[in-house]
Amino acid sequence: MYVPPHFAETRADRLHALIAAHPLGALVTLGASGLTANHTPFLLDPAAGAHGRLIGHVARNNPVWEEVRDAQSTLGEPD
Repeated sequence: MYVPPHFAETRADRLHALIAAHPLGALVTLGASGLTANHTPFLLDPAAGAHGRLIGHVARNNPVWEEVRDAQSTLGEPD
C-alpha cells in the first residue's frame, strides 16, 4: 500500500502503542476455499524480532483455525 511520506509513521513506540490501544486486526488467509478475512484479537510482543511479533487467537469454534492449518498462505511477514 502506498503511504505518502507526510502520512507515514515509522516510530516503533508509536506503532506499538496504536496496536496496544486497538488490538483487533484482520487475519487474511488463502486456503482451499479462496481468500478469507477474519477479525482476530492480537497481542504484541515488542521484544520478539526486529519489529515485534503479533500473536493472534481464534476460538476452536471458529473454522479459520482449520483453514490456517492447511492454508497456502497468510497475509503477514515472517521473522
